[in-house]
Amino acid sequence: SFAKSRFVASLLKKAVDHVTCITPSIYESLPSNVKSISSIIPIGVNTERFNPSKNGDKFRDELGIEDEKLIFMIGDVTPWKGSEVFIKAAKKVASKRQDVNFVLFAKGTYEFERERLEKLKNMVKAYNLEEKIYFAGVYNNIEEIYAAADIAVFPYIEAFALMSIPLSLLEVMALGKPIIASKVGDMDYAIRNGVDGRLVNPGSVKELANALIFLLEHEDESRKMGMNAWSRVKKNFDWNTILGKYITLYNNIIIR
Repeated sequence: SFAKSRFVASLLKKAVDHVTCITPSIYESLPSNVKSISSIIPIGVNTERFNPSKNGDKFRDELGIEDEKLIFMIGDVTPWKGSEVFIKAAKKVASKRQDVNFVLFAKGTYEFERERLEKLKNMVKAYNLEEKIYFAGVYNNIEEIYAAADIAVFPYIEAFALMSIPLSLLEVMALGKPIIASKVGDMDYAIRNGVDGRLVNPGSVKELANALIFLLEHEDESRKMGMNAWSRVKKNFDWNTILGKYITLYNNIIIR
């Protein structure tokens, strides 16, 4: 509970020299006496592995899609991540653009997820989108998979279990992909609306579809957002930058 969290946080004042928070909202949730020994240092991403030079042609070949647009929903099919919203928005987009395809990812290793996957596949079939929506599995070379996307979507309907920002969000930003994400959790800490991508209200099929259509119809703007996303990650979320912040912090604590 929140009260329990605040109690635990209050004990930190006596137990530790410093507290690091990975997002501003976590920092703001701390009691004022703990804030005085706290700072914000976000999670990071390996920009040597994730950067705009990565090539997604192999995954496109696997799907049999060369030149058409690919829109990825990043994450798994857990209900709060918004798979249904994504599929409904895909239906709206597909009715206006015949050159667009969509990809969802699922592990399919647990009975619950297998049931979810079956439900979503039935939904796709009911919408007659079987030739437009693909379900992909688990990949080790995920940077080469994400690199195949033209747009990456995080249509979360709530911030359940989203304590920070998804690492996968930073990874696709580092690949130079424009992002559309729900305004939940700390998404707006990573994404500047209209600069690195678009933020939409959670659960809004209309807003998500409109944002997708906008980026599809304004390719120069879409590319610019993708490059802005890459620059933002490189400047603020690169692991080397994060490492430097921790080294500075440790040195400051040692010399107190």
